[in-house]
Amino acid sequence: MMNMPVQIIERKVKVDGSRHEYSCDVVLMTADLLIIAYVMRLGGTLPGVHLPVAPGSVSYGYFWKDRPYSLYRMKRPDGSIIAHRFDAVGDVQWTPELLEYRDAQLAGIAQPLVGQGVQAHRLHWHAERSLHEFMQSRQA
Repeated sequence: MMNMPVQIIERKVKVDGSRHEYSCDVVLMTADLLIIAYVMRLGGTLPGVHLPVAPGSVSYGYFWKDRPYSLYRMKRPDGSIIAHRFDAVGDVQWTPELLEYRDAQLAGIAQPLVGQGVQAHRLHWHAERSLHEFMQSRQA
């Protein structure tokens, strides 16, 4: 009998209070680290940088309870890296069924440069709001 992946809901609580939910597979869950996988079945583009994402690409999300950021490692179906995205987050909590956090809507995206070697990346910053607004919301 084949083991089915354990599912978890990723819930992003945006600054305006809206919630975005995604059904993901649990890759690893410990007391301090959660790694999830989300298959981007339809593909599309990464917001803010317009990087193409092929259908079937996978986004691996890394979350820590004691860090003010998360990391997404996005891979094409062939396993090659699309980009790494670092998001400013807060109030990260999880149970076996639910991952929930506040999304500060500030992101840094590191894109590998083709032909520049494995260590070369182009860094893009994408902000849906200002750093000042984010800092004010943390004090509320």
